[in-house]
Amino acid sequence: MGGRTLSSDRVGAAYDNSYLVADKGKVWVLETVGRRWAAREVREPFWPVSNEPTIREGWDRCASDLKFHLRAQGWAPPSGDLDFAEAVADPMVPLQVSHIRLQRSRQLLTGLLETSGQVDFRGARSVRSDHLEGTFLDGPAFNPARPDFHTLCMHRHPAGFTWGNTAASMVAVLPRDCTPYLWWAATTPCTSVYVPVSALGDRLPDVLGRAGTAQGTGPDPETAAHDSYADGSYWWTFQSLLETVCGDELGSRYDERRPVVRACLDALQDRWVAEVDRLAAGGAPEGWDALTDRCVVEAMTAARELVDDLVR
Repeated sequence: MGGRTLSSDRVGAAYDNSYLVADKGKVWVLETVGRRWAAREVREPFWPVSNEPTIREGWDRCASDLKFHLRAQGWAPPSGDLDFAEAVADPMVPLQVSHIRLQRSRQLLTGLLETSGQVDFRGARSVRSDHLEGTFLDGPAFNPARPDFHTLCMHRHPAGFTWGNTAASMVAVLPRDCTPYLWWAATTPCTSVYVPVSALGDRLPDVLGRAGTAQGTGPDPETAAHDSYADGSYWWTFQSLLETVCGDELGSRYDERRPVVRACLDALQDRWVAEVDRLAAGGAPEGWDALTDRCVVEAMTAARELVDDLVR
């Protein structure tokens, strides 16, 4: 299967970012502008981020020269409280791309809290897999694999305006009374499956770290060779599955093939969730490592069989 190439426009592809930093007791949102930053402890039930600044007034901590810098640049008024997002957002760059995704995640998380009182793994997975289904933007002409809008589960549009596919997805679980762990999926969540990994484990399966044809070129994205499919890479196995589900650049087989993939992968996912629930209550790290090893093998086997079945 052919792979997508990395952008050669390093300046155009660069942007400031938002981070959520969490442990069992607290969550902080940290947002950057160049080498400067602002941070705020999250006291709300959730705090989505999506390619635009979200900290407004009343941050808890910031870079020592942040206020001076913002005012010196003319981005903020010379006195009074500062609105971080208003100051650092470029007024010449519209927020339509990021804001649709940000507001959709807020809507979905609010709905989960209202209906079940919590956001568990299944709920988080449904948010990450969202393509605006069930909204006024959904309809017979809307193809998630050829998106006309920026969705939470991102797919490459042939016109290039969506930048590319979601490369990977993670759901971190930080219980107060047992082992912290995470669920990780390669490529787009809607065509992938989340494997469990303990934060206390000693190792990861080697296959998770294998590139495709660019083996051994190092981790620096500025100098790494362009990568493409090779047998034995977990990520490229699921990229191959994604491309097979889509069928072509226009995603003409997506609606037909995705239910087949989900029926297979959801059965795996449900079984793993039940095993993780038991293990999280008191499993040793070596038990987690063995579970991760087995889930990775099962996932790769299922993905390869699905590719073979779909193209047969």
